[in-house]
Amino acid sequence: MINKILEERRKEFVGEGVRFFDMKRCGIPAKRYGVYGNKVSTTIKSDDYRWTLPIPASEYRYNTLVEQNEGWPVLAV
Repeated sequence: MINKILEERRKEFVGEGVRFFDMKRCGIPAKRYGVYGNKVSTTIKSDDYRWTLPIPASEYRYNTLVEQNEGWPVLAV
């Protein structure tokens, strides 16, 4: 049933960026395509750090209790 729901959401929200959160929630790996979109160049697995969004520098610059998410670089303050 979840596959049918995800398929309908993929059709309905094409180009709106909603699919990212569905993929993250369900643990679906993301496929990155080549220049012309005809071949998969790499796959981002569901446990990759890029599935978590980076915390903006303005948030951890003034609050010492906030740390950057694992995998993302800490910008110089």
